Amino acid sequence: MVLLGFGARGWYMAAVPNSWDGVAALTGTAGVVLARPLPSAPEALFGPDRVVALRVSPEGMASLRDFLRATLAAGPGIPVRLANGPYPGSAFYAAATRYGLGYTCNTWTVDALRAAGLPVSAWGVVSAGEAMWQARRAAGTAAPAPLPTGAPAAPASAAKG
Repeated sequence: MVLLGFGARGWYMAAVPNSWDGVAALTGTAGVVLARPLPSAPEALFGPDRVVALRVSPEGMASLRDFLRATLAAGPGIPVRLANGPYPGSAFYAAATRYGLGYTCNTWTVDALRAAGLPVSAWGVVSAGEAMWQARRAAGTAAPAPLPTGAPAAPASAAKG
């Protein structure tokens, strides 16, 4: 099993990112994909509350592969390997997709789920929590969406309903 992550190239690949890497990540910069082989089940590594199991059809898997191929910058038919990653056996690959405030690791993740045929939307996804909510909703395990920060509470008469 391989874990894939998408990020801003300078920020994600830096041992210690600097402020210029952060500015570039916000304003738009080259993307990068980290491929990390997992030595054990995701639940064992990250905890069961941070893993969502999703069923994907064979057609959805083919579409997901196409999405991932489109994300990666390719040399002569193969992904462009940039460097070893921070985990044993991991590697960074150049992305054809750019990273920026409007297209982050979280929107990329939800777009990958959508490419796999799952009923998700990246519209408005900013945080990892929002991306996880989309995944849990697709799995049928999500709680109702929280109100946006600062949204007014329901009127008392509606709450008694």
